[in-house]
Amino acid sequence: MVLGFDRQGWITVFAGLLLALITLLTSYDHVDILGAASFDLPQQAGIPCIAAAVATAIAEAQLASNDRRRRGVLRDRAEAATARERERAARADQLQARALRAGALVWLDPTSLHRRFLQLIATELAGGGS
Repeated sequence: MVLGFDRQGWITVFAGLLLALITLLTSYDHVDILGAASFDLPQQAGIPCIAAAVATAIAEAQLASNDRRRRGVLRDRAEAATARERERAARADQLQARALRAGALVWLDPTSLHRRFLQLIATELAGGGS
């Protein structure tokens, strides 16, 4: 981001300046209204309007660039929160699988080793999976 504009902002500013230059350098000395009426217009009368249009294009580009940056930050935060939730769910699934395995081992072969394993898993489950 240069001067507060992203790439799309710079394109908007460039297009606004280009349009202003075309309008300024194109000679016009009268205005036709639907071919029914025509009136003379001094060329200098349009310069303040062109300046206002350029200022408006720059302001719009600045606001749009800021909005895109803000949405990008929000999107990054949401993606990070989703990744954290995915990791938490994976840990919970892994702990549940270990608990099922320990229970099956104790049920199939009730040795003291398997009972200690089941007790360890039960302690982990009671402690919130830490």
